[in-house]
Amino acid sequence: MQRLSIIKYLKFPDPEALNFRIFGGSNAEPLKQAADQSLGAAIKEFLQTYHLEEKVNEQRLMRAWGELLGRLVSNHTKRLYIRNRILYAEIDSAPLRNELGYAREKIINALNNEVKAEVIIDLVLK
Repeated sequence: MQRLSIIKYLKFPDPEALNFRIFGGSNAEPLKQAADQSLGAAIKEFLQTYHLEEKVNEQRLMRAWGELLGRLVSNHTKRLYIRNRILYAEIDSAPLRNELGYAREKIINALNNEVKAEVIIDLVLK
């Protein structure tokens, strides 16, 4: 029994003839073809277009907190959030909070270097 190939009976439009546009304002531009850029470049362009890159970097920085400072600091961190480019860390151990206070600038630089962007400018330990 022969299988019929449906594909040879379908007529697909020429991709060059189609002009897809991104709608979101008056400056709608045609979508780039897949061969023009990699997936990583397309995601980066999407994040920049919709101003999401800063939020993604903030999430990466908070994830890096536990990885860079270790398990002890991660276990004693009760809450971690960023507001107005200031990282707030609630630490439940007073001696640990005091020691981290001495290394404040080093921690800020290490976290920003991990994210490869200047996400935070200050660190407040509570």
